[in-house]
Order: sequence, then structure tokens, then C-alpha cells
Amino acid sequence: MILERIWTSSDVNKTRIPASFRVDPGYINLSFIRHGQSIGNTTDKWFPGDEDTLTEYGREQARRLGERWANVRIDALYTSPYKRAKDTAQLLADNNHSHPEPIDCAGLVEHDFGPVVRQLMAANRHEEARCERTRTNVWGLPDRNHRPSGGDSLEDLVHRGISELRDIVLRHAVPLPAPPEEMTTRLAERSTSSSKTCHMLSL
Repeated sequence: MILERIWTSSDVNKTRIPASFRVDPGYINLSFIRHGQSIGNTTDKWFPGDEDTLTEYGREQARRLGERWANVRIDALYTSPYKRAKDTAQLLADNNHSHPEPIDCAGLVEHDFGPVVRQLMAANRHEEARCERTRTNVWGLPDRNHRPSGGDSLEDLVHRGISELRDIVLRHAVPLPAPPEEMTTRLAERSTSSSKTCHMLSL
């Protein structure tokens, strides 16, 4: 995804993005990649945080993606500290011609529901865990400011994600005198010298 004037564009709801997060014009190709299939994706059992690891099929998915992207330019490869994401990133990197070194990024971790939810889930008290994990507002929608005991609210998650993304954009975005001719939300097969490609594996 090539981002133009990230967080300064008129189509962004500025009321939700602090002024300190807005940056000057810059261009970058971003690809967001979910980790390969994990054990938790194949069972009803809940694995908190880093306990959920890749299945063999998940590892094969990551290898195949690396082979498919063997000649795709990758300037930086970011991953959450979770093992399933790091393993996915490493398998992709091993099969890419540039063999980028995956970079741990703590801000890319998934929604943390806190220790109480983890304890309730471990005790198979799923309904109690659900009530602790989520609250609804007067319109019946998820309360984005509800923070489970010791965990994150949805607004915390958004704030953290935007902050990390801002830092990555500032680190890698390339200033150009004019927007690239082709603006696309899909990864270009070939990257030009006028833009950088940055891949992030989250969750």
C-alpha cells in the first residue's frame, strides 16, 4: 500500500489521531501479513499470547509465500515478538532473495485481554471471560474504551498500532516531488528505486 501524506489526508478522521502522529508527505509500499495457520486456528482451545504456535501447515504456508515473493524487494521485515509471527517472518525471509532480518516490534502484538480473561478461559469459564473481555455501549456496539482487568481497550490497541506504524513510516518513507503514477493497494510485482517496501507480520 502506498501511503500519501499519511495521517494528514482529508479523508482521515483527525479527531481520533493526535496531531503529534501526523507526518509530512512520504511514500512507502506496505504489506500486512498474518501469521501462518496456528494451533489455535484448528481447535476451540484458547491459547493466550505467545502460547499459540504454528502448525506444520502454517509453516508450509509461510514457506510458499516466501517462494512466491522470492524476487520481491523487501527493505524491512517487522514482526511481533510472538513465536508464530516470528517463525512466519523467518520462513518468508529465508525464501526471499534479499534474506531480510526480521525485526521484533513489540507494538505489533495482538489485543491483550489481561490476566483475568486468561484465567477464566483456562478454567473453561468462557461466558464469564466474554463478559470481562467486552462491554457494549448504549447503541449495543462494542465499547472501545472498555479495558479488561490488566489488559488493553480497543482504543489502546489502535493508539499503539498507529504509533508503531508512524515510527515505521518515518523510518522508511521516501519523499517524492509528486505522487507515484500508480497508486495501488496491492503489492507491486516490481518496486522502483523511488519507493521502499516494508513488510509487517502482526499477531
